Amino acid sequence: MTLDPEGLFRETVARLSGERLVEEALSRSGLVGPTRVIALGKAALGMTRGAARVLGEVSGVAATFISGAVPEGVRLLQGSHPIPDVASERAGRELLAEAAGAPAEEPLAFLISGGGSAIAASPARGITLADKVETTRALLHGGVPIEEINAVRKHLSALKGGHLGARARSARRYSFVLCDVPSGDLASVASGPTSGDPTTFAQCLGIVRDAALPLPERVQARLQAGARGEIDETPKPDDPRLEGIAHVLLAAPADLSRVASELAGERGERCAAHPLALRGSLDEWVERCVRFVRSGGRSNEATSWLALSGEPSLRIPAGAGRGGRMQHLALLLARELSGAPFVAMCAGSDGRDGDTPHAGAQADGETARRARGMNVDLDRAIARFDSATTCAALGVAVPAFDSGTNLCDLVLIRRG
Repeated sequence: MTLDPEGLFRETVARLSGERLVEEALSRSGLVGPTRVIALGKAALGMTRGAARVLGEVSGVAATFISGAVPEGVRLLQGSHPIPDVASERAGRELLAEAAGAPAEEPLAFLISGGGSAIAASPARGITLADKVETTRALLHGGVPIEEINAVRKHLSALKGGHLGARARSARRYSFVLCDVPSGDLASVASGPTSGDPTTFAQCLGIVRDAALPLPERVQARLQAGARGEIDETPKPDDPRLEGIAHVLLAAPADLSRVASELAGERGERCAAHPLALRGSLDEWVERCVRFVRSGGRSNEATSWLALSGEPSLRIPAGAGRGGRMQHLALLLARELSGAPFVAMCAGSDGRDGDTPHAGAQADGETARRARGMNVDLDRAIARFDSATTCAALGVAVPAFDSGTNLCDLVLIRRG
């Protein structure tokens, strides 16, 4: 039976679930007995369940953006994503209180995954939640790399950039991290709540100026004051309050393409996996995919695959429709490779693509022809960044689901 791209995608994210990876890491750590857990991010629920399975008795909080079961003794906090709201602010206060209230003699395990920057928000002094909302929207729509977005977020927060870890008094502190940042920088995941922050106010001011983003006056004023040395910097990597926190990397974006390749190989199908997590513009991803499909020529070779993981950048204009990076990519591939023998699955590893009800979308050589037959204008949809509406109309959208992990985007293409 031919392996289909969506099936391979689902198997890949299941192999890299936060629950499974936390369970394996804790089993190797030697940490046993009653433990306080503070989980934050899109994969917080599964990671908390994995911890409870190994540790037996846990207490604490899990902050995420969906509802679900948590182990006995753990409180569920629900914030918003990708834009923070009042529930996110409430979750931020609860996380800080939980860290500060953990007894020094009790082990503490932080369980961190991407998405935490919006799910829990604790604005710095002089900054309002409305300021953070406006800033987040501007950064996300401005095509700014995630590491730079989170550098700015850290300097507007009382929780991120190491502040959460600095609050904890526990003598034994661990931080287990699912990394959704292409560079693999743990200090950028969820804006690094337990990691020392190597970035500065001056760097953040430069990021904002280079991107020419219109940010709230209070945000601009804080960054300028910080760059002048008038406001304390975020906790740095050598901050004594963060000494002793053992950081454990559970998985990174490049693991997505690696595992997908391994799973395809187990079924006797060849898969070329890019060894590094990719960045760059979405157009660069399109070019890479197009080259792969067209390099197949007229060969009758066995089915071959390409797996790419990472996070492409996409600058979204004002007045755009509703969509996500991966659905936009699927439409671009459908247009560029119309009539070619291929099928592609483009999706977010967390089971969601942007602020849409879809995980991503599939496209093949017939998608553009079907669009014409249905009077769907692909060019217009792409120009308006209205990919979610268009993918749903064409029947190529993949419904959102809780994958249990968060490791950037994954693109799988079968050629032939």
